[in-house]
Amino acid sequence: MKTKQTILIVDDSVPNLQLLGHTLGGEYDVQFATSGPEALKLLDGRMPDLIVLDVMMDGMDGFELCTHIHKLPNFQDTPIVFLTALDDEASETRGLALGAADFIYKPFNVKLIRLRLGNLLRRVAMARSLEEEHELLRITLHSIGDGVITTDIEGRVSLMNGVAAQLTGWLQSEAQGLPIDQVFSIVHETSRRSIQAPAMRCLAEHRVVGLPNNTLLISRDGGEYLIEDSAAPIRDRFNKVVGAVVVFHDVTEQRRKIDEAFAFNATHDALTGLINATEFNVRLMRVLKQSEVNPDTKHCLLLINLDQFRLANDACGHEVGDRVLQNTATLIEKCIRAGDTLARLGGDEFAVLLENCPARSGQLVAEAICDRLDRYRFIHDQHRFRIGASIGLVEFDSHWTSASVLLQASDSACRTAKEAGRNRVHTFFNLSDAVTRERAGVANWATRLDNAMEMDHFILYAQRIQPLQDTQRPPSMEILLRLRDENGQLVSPGVFIPAAERYHIAARLDLWVLNKTIELLRMCADLNGWDKISINLSGQSIGDKKVHANLIDAVRDSGIAKDKLCFEVTETSAIRNIEDAISLINQLKSLGIKFSLDDFGSGTSSFGYLKALPVDYLKIDGQFVRTLATDPVDFATVRCIADMANLLHKETVAEFVETESALRMLTTLGVDYAQGYLLHKPEPLNQLLGLPSSVNDVRKPIHEASAVNG
Repeated sequence: MKTKQTILIVDDSVPNLQLLGHTLGGEYDVQFATSGPEALKLLDGRMPDLIVLDVMMDGMDGFELCTHIHKLPNFQDTPIVFLTALDDEASETRGLALGAADFIYKPFNVKLIRLRLGNLLRRVAMARSLEEEHELLRITLHSIGDGVITTDIEGRVSLMNGVAAQLTGWLQSEAQGLPIDQVFSIVHETSRRSIQAPAMRCLAEHRVVGLPNNTLLISRDGGEYLIEDSAAPIRDRFNKVVGAVVVFHDVTEQRRKIDEAFAFNATHDALTGLINATEFNVRLMRVLKQSEVNPDTKHCLLLINLDQFRLANDACGHEVGDRVLQNTATLIEKCIRAGDTLARLGGDEFAVLLENCPARSGQLVAEAICDRLDRYRFIHDQHRFRIGASIGLVEFDSHWTSASVLLQASDSACRTAKEAGRNRVHTFFNLSDAVTRERAGVANWATRLDNAMEMDHFILYAQRIQPLQDTQRPPSMEILLRLRDENGQLVSPGVFIPAAERYHIAARLDLWVLNKTIELLRMCADLNGWDKISINLSGQSIGDKKVHANLIDAVRDSGIAKDKLCFEVTETSAIRNIEDAISLINQLKSLGIKFSLDDFGSGTSSFGYLKALPVDYLKIDGQFVRTLATDPVDFATVRCIADMANLLHKETVAEFVETESALRMLTTLGVDYAQGYLLHKPEPLNQLLGLPSSVNDVRKPIHEASAVNG
């Protein structure tokens, strides 16, 4: 029910009060007082919407009472109407000077009184409503977490909230009327070039305008804040632009957390939280360098390989296998000193670096690890597994100069421990043998790879890439390379690629894969069932312009629709050869070829280089995808990559998708494609294309490679 507005009438004439009460009482809540003191007493604790005062009263007249009322707290703006029989100019002037809203002259015209006071009360109600709306707006504006600045049509600050004041360093009273460029000073984070305030573009173009990425707000006191921002035009009821509103928020802390997460993930294993193989190698090389200064100091390297991990992993699945690896990492940590370095090198292989630790002490640590893992039993459902471990130990000092030789020696010792019956420690002693074997092993691989390309022992496999958002779109595929050894067994690229890179065979291998893929695609009657066929390029192919020419010739003469082909380059190799990568990508894109940035997120500068590389797809590094459903940091990372890709109009591919929960999350996050064992296990390319197996017997590639790269 609507509350009636209140009128206080003060008059020492009872008949006048009765008349006015009768006239106004049906529509308003009318209160009466017959003297000034009585009126002041009534006003103690009450606030009428309108006060009507008789000028000529005994004792305290209306003018004097008006003065007292305006001195009361919160009554300065209460409208006062004078009742008077005086019509002289002096009385009217005095009343208006005291703030009178109107005069009603005696004798009363009832109809005019009702109209005059009604109009006045409607204005009071409207003013109060506007005041309440303004207060609500003020409270809302100062309660939200974003900074808000409004400007007039000329771009001068008219209003700003507390967050905006805090971030810019300007108070509302100081900033009001100043050009927004002066108050809202923004630059590009990297180049430090000044950026025009989006409000000015918004006013010029009459549309919503956003800020570029990596925008830095420079506050009045020199503080710096990474911000995200947008500006929108303010329109009046005639749709005319009368100003702009800028809304921005501080993302400095968010960016810091993302950068820390990327830096951590670049040096740590996503599953166990231990340092990864790359970081372990850095620390090992640092210790070797320190050994040159302290040649007599002994250190130990332990290489730990789990004996029965594969049984648990195959019997119970990858998720259970992951828990075994996590538990194993915890058990090993309990056996080493706080200053020792524990890493997961990959798979079920761990390494421990024991600094300032001679062989005798290292042996005790290794045996403690071996004993603890031997006693460990992993139980899942009705299954009970003994894991156990074989450990290779190498004591080293200043005589060892190569980390790769040291790791190979520990690997050799570990294999010896396995061959001797497992669940034991074997110590390696002969440094010269380790160096010889390391050199011979890699050189042997170089010869084998040359022969494999010559004799066509490589086999192309492929794995399907499934669309998640546009389900009507055909799937894509990634071409994978396998090698068949002399026993007919398939060899993983992780075994032969290091040799290919070391002996600069990788680029020739890239061309072999491209030529062979094109040849098989030519034999396929219909490629309409496939969207894109992705082919990997090595870092050495990216860095060699002669190889660029061979790649372009092969693609141009392929006879395959260019929009079917996509090249994948790893983030690391692209960044390492940034100018060559951009050149190659632009040349091939001019032919209609697409590009994908593989292992995105694995480096510490992913976002910084992203805008420079004109790729079409971001392939999210599998370390973030595998534990997406259980690790909030990985979830936030994938979401951030998906959002950034969407902003830059690039599509995303998630690799290593192995669980339904991860697939659902990726779909929800807006990731465009998924690839992994859950969706498709790699199979021979000819089989996936529906070609007979005999096509693998073709010996000659389409283009002979003239450049050798990795």
